[in-house]
Amino acid sequence: MAIGALLLVLSITAGCSAASRVAVAPQATPTMAASGPPVTRRAPSPAPSQATSAEASALTGLARSDAFWVPLTYQAVFIDQFESLDAMVERTDLIVVGRVVGIELDRIHEAPGGIDFHFMTVTVETDAVLSGSVETLTPGQIEVELFLPDFSKLDQLRANLPDHRHLLFLLNAGLTAQRHERPEEEWEAGRFTYLPPNFQAVLRDIDGQVHRVPMAPDDLAGFPSGLEGDDFDALVERVRQLGDG
Repeated sequence: MAIGALLLVLSITAGCSAASRVAVAPQATPTMAASGPPVTRRAPSPAPSQATSAEASALTGLARSDAFWVPLTYQAVFIDQFESLDAMVERTDLIVVGRVVGIELDRIHEAPGGIDFHFMTVTVETDAVLSGSVETLTPGQIEVELFLPDFSKLDQLRANLPDHRHLLFLLNAGLTAQRHERPEEEWEAGRFTYLPPNFQAVLRDIDGQVHRVPMAPDDLAGFPSGLEGDDFDALVERVRQLGDG
């Protein structure tokens, strides 16, 4: 079972995944009165509709990237928030430059009250590792788990895999489980899964310039909005130097 990424910080999830890092989703919220433990099950992966794929596949560049990332963002109070690039480099386990090459609906978290939370695995082909050691079953690729706020947008996401590089600051799910003193079986279960701690941790290369994820929550101290429009390669080199230090 994949360790949870961007899980909701609600008491009903306390017994779920060790890597629960995140807060409130934009969908309906389970009530505290609901009873019974949360259940996680593997999810089938339906094929995208022909109409959605044909319409969306014509998008390129920023429009295509937004069509992918906007459905994945939501307002939340994140446990991990970063006031600077230095802090984000220091407090993440792996930093890579890479491209999204595939997505799969991974699992469904059944919360008390009959509410389903969907998660998907994003396959990222790594162009460069700037900091940290890669844990992977497929050399040259990593698996990143993301919360899918609106399951109806899955077709749109599949049809609009971004055609650009990303700079990703990630947590390893197994190490996160270990840091939170979760059972040891969760350490191994999350070994090959990575999690973005928040939306600050995803920066996009659009025509050589840095673009943050659209519609993300407000920054701390203007970070990373202050990087918007900067030279992407220069930022990559700066992060590489910070990681080496």
